[in-house]
Amino acid sequence: MDLPAPQRNGTPLPGPHHPHQHRQHHPQPADPAPTRTTRSPRRPRHHTLRRLILALTARTITQYLFYRHRRWPHTINPHLIVNEHTAQNEKPVSPHRLGDQFRETGVTLNQIRMDRQLEEALTHGPDALHLAAVFGISERAAMRYAATDAARAFLATPLEQ
Repeated sequence: MDLPAPQRNGTPLPGPHHPHQHRQHHPQPADPAPTRTTRSPRRPRHHTLRRLILALTARTITQYLFYRHRRWPHTINPHLIVNEHTAQNEKPVSPHRLGDQFRETGVTLNQIRMDRQLEEALTHGPDALHLAAVFGISERAAMRYAATDAARAFLATPLEQ
């Protein structure tokens, strides 16, 4: 199976953590997200769309892992994202290098992080404990994101459109 290399301009791989947090640069390969795309008649449409997005994410990560294994078959680096410099050691890719992937699009890593956290708050409701556990953020930050009215208002701003 010959898969193309990931796009240079950056197909955003999901990363729920702030770029400056330790875990952002240490994502570990995990079980891919569910890929079932059938729609249950009792669920609203956004669940179907969410499943399609999860399937796309799972497929993208799987393709990248095949590419990574072909490109660096003997790497000892445990991180999901590696490059020609980090494949030879156990260091993570630098935040600057990750930011370079998105510079052409005008999107920052901070905007991606905020969007992911707000989307999670809208999906799971105002559950600050869930947000703190999923993203490793402080209780105070989780409570801010859990205010779903604020999250909806933020997502409706022209920045997102």
